[in-house]
Amino acid sequence: MLPPNRLQELLRQSWLYQTKQCDLHVLSREQNILDDRSILIDHQCSSREFPSKNTCTLYMHNAEVWCVKFSPCGRFIASGAKGNQILVWKVESPSKVNVFQSMQILQDVQAIGSISWSYDSRYLAVCAAEQPNGTGCFIYYVPSGRLVKEYTRYSGDTFASVSFFKDKSHKLACAGQKRAFSCLCLFIFSNVCFNHLIKIKDIHRPEDNVKMFEGFRIRCLYACSDGKTVLAADTHNRIRKYDFESQREHTIIQESSQIMHFTVGRNESCCLITTKTEGIRLWCLKTNTLLRTFFGANHNDFVITSTFGGPDDSFCASGSEDNTVTIWNLRRSNPVWKLHGHLGTVNTVSWNPVDSQMLASGSDDGTIRIWSTK
Repeated sequence: MLPPNRLQELLRQSWLYQTKQCDLHVLSREQNILDDRSILIDHQCSSREFPSKNTCTLYMHNAEVWCVKFSPCGRFIASGAKGNQILVWKVESPSKVNVFQSMQILQDVQAIGSISWSYDSRYLAVCAAEQPNGTGCFIYYVPSGRLVKEYTRYSGDTFASVSFFKDKSHKLACAGQKRAFSCLCLFIFSNVCFNHLIKIKDIHRPEDNVKMFEGFRIRCLYACSDGKTVLAADTHNRIRKYDFESQREHTIIQESSQIMHFTVGRNESCCLITTKTEGIRLWCLKTNTLLRTFFGANHNDFVITSTFGGPDDSFCASGSEDNTVTIWNLRRSNPVWKLHGHLGTVNTVSWNPVDSQMLASGSDDGTIRIWSTK
């Protein structure tokens, strides 16, 4: 005897398999609904169901946009550009995005080089791009837009990359290309907005015992969800794993070309490395093996960021020097879509971690564009 609803279950499994084979399927599991058409024809998404429409264009920066990042809750976007301004945008809908906070680094900086959200979407860590005069790491409380701490290690040092750990500790790691690499801890004493007290361990105070590694020129880093491990790309074309508890380190990936940027998937099983001459490369972090190389985006001369996205991080996207956003299905080496609309090099792309049908991109044309289906 067959169990109840067995035929319906087999049809559902067949349809889910077809969605995984579809190069344009970006709906999350919760949005996957078996409909009557699935009985008659095989599943194939159309362009109307893919985030290929420019639904909103944001003009507030008036300078080359270098950083764009969705918050973990998906309701905010942080952006940085040439100059000292950081903007936080509130996403009401794909076609309605408004400025929520405008913040500034009160120093003479050339551009915003790195931004990172805390796990609860309340804090934003910001570093300026690498430059001759040293700058530190700036931490803002997003609901009020207030600068709550500037962390500077030594005079002349520059922190150019920052990442919050993905756990609930409010720890962060920051590094730069002048051999400064530290792990900081942010303690929350009060959640009251008008009386918000914060303490950060300061390297000038030995009793705070900030953990650090010395002697490495770091281009980009990622702080993991275990609260102790940092992955960092250095100028020797390596990604190394640093354990701030055991103070151990080792190389996990060696590239032959210069690593311009890398990003890690949500389950931290894979990373996406943008190289200068070898394309964008997908690596397995469990086996430290190369899985695939993606072609079709131009990124030889500039630091251009990439992002995972879609259901189960089954897609990736990157900016490009040909003024487009290039999107791949992880099963394909060639692009499945190119988004046209920017008038300059696209420097940065971020995929909404909650809404798999929404991306944001920033360009040399001074705009941020929101891409969605409607």
